Amino acid sequence: MAANIINESNINGWYEQQKRVPVTIRYSTESGLKPYYLTVAKRVKDQYPDVIIDRIEVSREDISGGETAEGETNAGTFEVLVDGKIVVTTNQRAGTHPGSIFVSMSEMDLAISRARKRRRPSTVDGENGVASADEQDTFVKSRLEFLKQRSRELQQNNNNAGSDGPE
Repeated sequence: MAANIINESNINGWYEQQKRVPVTIRYSTESGLKPYYLTVAKRVKDQYPDVIIDRIEVSREDISGGETAEGETNAGTFEVLVDGKIVVTTNQRAGTHPGSIFVSMSEMDLAISRARKRRRPSTVDGENGVASADEQDTFVKSRLEFLKQRSRELQQNNNNAGSDGPE
C-alpha cells in the first residue's frame, strides 16, 4: 500500500523540472577545453539561475573516430545545446588556432528565451526572462492609481447618499 501512495511534492518537483531549460555543454577532455566549459556554465548560471547545466565530456574516439573525412585529426569539439538545439558548435582541427572558442551570449539569450516560451507558454517573461523593474513599477503605479480612483468614487457615492436622506 505504501508504494502506491504518490508523494505530491515529488509530482510538483517533477513538474517544475519540466519547466526548467536544460543547457548541455559537450567538450573534448583531451583538448584542454574544460576552462571554456567552466566559463560558459558560470556565465549562463549567473544570468539564468533556473536553467539546468549538463556536462558531457567526450574523448577523441567519440568524435567521428578521431579523424575527419579529409584525414585530419580532430583536436577537440565544443558544443552548447539549449533544450536539445545546437547554439554553439566548434570542431577544432589539429594545428588550427587552438583555444579560439567564442560563445555569443546574445545567441544564448535568444535560445534560452525561446526554450522557456516552449516549456512555459503561459508565462510572460521580460528581458532575459525577468520582468524589469520599470515594467513592475509601471504595473504597480497603474494598479494603485486605479484603486485610488475607485476609492474616490465610492466616497463620493457615500457622501451623495448621505446628503439625499430625509431632513
